Amino acid sequence: MLMTVILLVMLLVLAGIGADLARWYVANEQNQTAVDAASLAGALSGERYVTIEVQYAHTEKRCSTRADGTKRCRTVCISDPPVTRTGKEKTLVDEGGWRRGTCRDRFLGFRERWIEFPGDTESIASAVFSYNRPQLLKSSHGGQLDNTQFNAYDNGRYAPSVVAQSEGKLDTFLLHLIGIKNLPVGNCGQSSTFYEVISGGVNQSRNGAPENGCP
Repeated sequence: MLMTVILLVMLLVLAGIGADLARWYVANEQNQTAVDAASLAGALSGERYVTIEVQYAHTEKRCSTRADGTKRCRTVCISDPPVTRTGKEKTLVDEGGWRRGTCRDRFLGFRERWIEFPGDTESIASAVFSYNRPQLLKSSHGGQLDNTQFNAYDNGRYAPSVVAQSEGKLDTFLLHLIGIKNLPVGNCGQSSTFYEVISGGVNQSRNGAPENGCP
């Protein structure tokens, strides 16, 4: 009888420990999903910038005198020297913002292309994380969110990418009986923006993956 009681107690303890570990696993997965969604939302806000070379023109009135002494005038289109313009690719190129409506607007090609993240990129990532905040890391579920961090990199070794990190802890039910009061939860997500790189007027194919920005 005593052995049966001991066995039942051990089974209950093991079940409780298993439940704690299962809750930790779910919290970890929820947290990973949240940081992945946050970094992806941030990366999607990246905007392509370009420097392009264009040529405009102006009109001039040219007159000549014929052999019979009469004057003949006509309007001609004279090309100006090529110039460069820099701005968002969507506005400048896709929407034709480079055009001036001269007698001869000519697009001569791309010189540079790169990615920049708007100033609110990190706020966007934070908002998406908050929307997907892990349920088990809320105080009502015995959890705690200690720290979140969102960084957008449009230059440097982590560029172009957005890194989202989240750390917290989950209270235990039975593991605290052996001195483990909580289990740490820490996750990191990184999402990159890929595009066709152009430098010096030469298409250098798609950009490579940035260095891992997660610790």
